This record gives sequence, C-alpha cells and structure tokens, in this order.
Amino acid sequence: GTHVFHNIDSGESVPMIPTEQIYIVFKDDADLDECVQLLEAHFLEILEKRSERELVVGITPQSKNPIKTTISLQKSPLVEIAEPEFISPPGLTAVRPADPLFKDQWRLENKTVRRFSCLSDSDCYSANVVLDDRGCASFTLNTHIGNTFIELTVPGKHNVCNAVAAALIAIEFGVSLDDIRLGLAEMQPVNGRSNIHQLTENIRLIDDTYNANVESIKAATDLLASYPGKRILILGDMGELGAQARSYHQEVGEYARDCKIEHLLTVGVLSQVTADAFNQSKETSCHFSSKEALIEALHPLLKNEEQQISILIKGSRSAHMEHVVKEIITQYQKSNEVIA
Repeated sequence: GTHVFHNIDSGESVPMIPTEQIYIVFKDDADLDECVQLLEAHFLEILEKRSERELVVGITPQSKNPIKTTISLQKSPLVEIAEPEFISPPGLTAVRPADPLFKDQWRLENKTVRRFSCLSDSDCYSANVVLDDRGCASFTLNTHIGNTFIELTVPGKHNVCNAVAAALIAIEFGVSLDDIRLGLAEMQPVNGRSNIHQLTENIRLIDDTYNANVESIKAATDLLASYPGKRILILGDMGELGAQARSYHQEVGEYARDCKIEHLLTVGVLSQVTADAFNQSKETSCHFSSKEALIEALHPLLKNEEQQISILIKGSRSAHMEHVVKEIITQYQKSNEVIA
C-alpha cells in the first residue's frame, strides 16, 4: 500500500512519505542470533551496519510495506527503536480533502491525475477480457495514447487490474504500448502466487500460498471457480486480522460456498470457522488439525476421476501452506505422474 502522512506538529501542509528504509536499534540484552532471525522473518536486508545493534535496513519485495513492517518490529521484545525514514517531495502542495471521511489524509494539488479502471472507461482501462483454459487473461488495453492487445501469462482475472495499473504507470514514464505489451507477455509469476503445476493430464494444482487476506482469497476462489470439472479449495488460517478474525474466516467460507466450489479442506485454528460456513449448505468441507491428515484426506477425492480436477492452496505466511504444496507434488513425482 501507499501511505502518506503529514507533520501534525508544525501545522504546515507537508506530505510525509515513507521510503523503503528503517532505522533499528536492538536492546542491549537481545540475542544477536534472534535479531538476525527477526530481520529474516520480515525479509529485510541490511543497508548500513553502524554497530552490532544499530542498523539501517531496507524493505524487499517480500516485505510488507514500511509502516506495517515498522509496527511489527516495534512490537518485538528485541527492539529498542524502530523508525521508518520519511521524505517530503519538493515542489508539491498538499491540501486536505473536502470529504470529512478523509479529513486526516492529504491529496496533492499540483499534479497530473491519471485514472485506470477494469470496469469502465478511463485514461487506461481493459475491455473484452477472455480467460484461456489455464485461467490466463487476454484483453484490449485502451489508453489515452492508443490501444493494444494484451496477453497475460499469469492466471486470474484479478491480474487484469494489476496489468492495467502497471501499464498506466509505464506510460507516464514514456514506455511505448509495444514495449508494455511485450513486457506483460513475458511476465513470470512470483513463487507462491498462482503458480500452476500440472500433476497429471487431468489434475492441476495452483500454488497461491505466498500470503492471504479476505480479498486475495476471494480472488483466488474466483480463479478456481473459472475452471471446469471438480474444484477443491485448500485453506490455512489468515493471520493478523484482529478482533474480526472469526467473521473474516466465515466470510471466505461463505464466498467459496456461493462460488459453487465442490470441496473445501481447511487446516489451522480459525479456518474451522471457514469450513463451518461452507458446510451450511452442503457437507463437502472438512477441517483438519494437521497438514498430514489433510493431505491424506485429499487422495480419495483424486482417485479414479476422469473429469478435470483443479486444486488451489492458499493461506497466510504463518500457515506455511507451501509445505502442503511441496508434499503433494513430491508424492506425485514419486509415482511418476507429474507432467509439468
């Protein structure tokens, strides 16, 4: 996400935007090995080592945004100080919005505004979206400088919106439509983000275990629902949801049920609520106390099936659902059935 803060002490309308650097001081009694593990857990890289306990670290693509990362570090008993670096872009005038709902936010007055959309006409928008048999989208990209035909190599209709946003940013930096088309066509998926593994001719496994929240699970469920045949959704817990965690887990279970997913398998603590919500209309979900038990229960759903079967696996980083993906693939490799 993008976070813009203002300096409430000076009274000036100055936007304060976090960079990708964080200043950290570890406590004197903190174990240094545990400090290193904390940095690794947040996917941070050391940019400057002022002492063993005083560092400047940088955000990486695997990290959460700088503010969320800093808040998490501040909660650690190992950390004395964790502060994000802020900059105030020169030459920009910041004003408060008129809408009282956004009264504590700022918008920039002297800037060019470009808008993108996946639903309607805008400066940059998609049209005529079609999904192929792998769930990858092709569409017409309409922009204020012209149109082009886009073919994506990553599955999921939600990636159309991501592509449109990326295209608009590229246009603002002077990239041509031909280069945008070629760049999107050559884009490769990040590990754990909708990676497709063809286990057999009729069984595909979608690894979407990189992370999970309510909206990303809904997007993943939409992808799964777009495939023909039997659809099996495997979910671990979603983390860091606060007091509404149970209701959010219920929400994704209801969503999977409404999307007509045939089977739901869950593992964890809160995902029991997800399974219960799914089972309100049909008894085709099961909750498990261990990943091993879940994998064992999956096998009967895959046996002696001639129809297409799609399995999608997802959960927060803390759920470690990538271990389920790895074990399923390993088992099929041992039986020499994996074809891709």
